[in-house]
Amino acid sequence: SVTGNRTVSTINLADGTPGWGRATLGSITVAPIVGGLGGTAGRISLYIATHRGAVFAFPAEPAVSGAPEPHWSAMVHGRVVHPLVLSDDLLLVGSERGDLWALDRITGGPVWVNYSGEKILAQAWPAGDQVYFVNEAGYHALSRENGQIVWSHDGLARFLCRRENTVYPMTSPGLIS
Repeated sequence: SVTGNRTVSTINLADGTPGWGRATLGSITVAPIVGGLGGTAGRISLYIATHRGAVFAFPAEPAVSGAPEPHWSAMVHGRVVHPLVLSDDLLLVGSERGDLWALDRITGGPVWVNYSGEKILAQAWPAGDQVYFVNEAGYHALSRENGQIVWSHDGLARFLCRRENTVYPMTSPGLIS
């Protein structure tokens, strides 16, 4: 069973004054993130996700009374259990069902969805023109533009890092291949 906070709220860190609070659809299962482009080019948002697959973008407002309306909300297929990842104009959301979603960070609309069919084991990791992710079938590189598979490698991996054109996966406890 899922337990957790069903309300996102703010606190003024300078004096501890509570600010706004807003109920969400389901328990918040991953740490919220704040990001985006400031100024006239965009906006700063607070992104949260729940065990029911609801994803929200709230204005990153100061801790004042009166909850703001979300910029947008979206539903992804399955529980969100891994950290959200903000990459320029995309919000990457992996579901327990095995779908990796790239949502437009301004509108919340799907840019692409990769339906892997296998449980995603860790947060997605964007680098350059690719997005990397690990699921029960192996580790994969997707096109950042359209979500299509660029390459896949069989075998379980729990960690990926990249340096230039080399990817370093941990394929079993303590082994880097």
